[in-house]
Amino acid sequence: DGIRDRSPSRGLGDVYKRQGEDGEPRVKQTLGQRLQMDKVDSVFEPGMNSDGEDGILVLDGQRFALQITMALGRDRVDWEAANAGTTTASAKLETVAEWIDDVIKSKALRTDPPKTILALDANHLGVMADVALVACYQERFGSPSQRFGFAAVWLVGPLVERCLRLE
Repeated sequence: DGIRDRSPSRGLGDVYKRQGEDGEPRVKQTLGQRLQMDKVDSVFEPGMNSDGEDGILVLDGQRFALQITMALGRDRVDWEAANAGTTTASAKLETVAEWIDDVIKSKALRTDPPKTILALDANHLGVMADVALVACYQERFGSPSQRFGFAAVWLVGPLVERCLRLE
């Protein structure tokens, strides 16, 4: 369905000012639309505690902490330049998958994974947030839920169609 770039590296696209906490409402909306599209009974509830949960996600009656974080760590993107306007970068798909895994590992150490749904804000990845990236991640690292014990890990791209579970 999506455009497949077979070149060794892909552009990461524009990185916009509204990242981090400013992106949380968009992530919740996109994830909610994806769950609705997949016919999953889901409800978002407000909530934040000292562990940094960004809300509660109730799936089929079961409550989970929702943790939203950037798909790429602070050391992977020049956020200062991004906050001044836009910035671009490019990287191999395998490298981006590795960077995403680093973020997941970091969150696993600071959350209660079995009770947590991790939503990786991949808005800044643009077209790179697609099934090819998910397949590359799975091939290299397997299921992040099995490795780290999360209830689920979602890559939440800029569109509902690019909101994909990393399982």
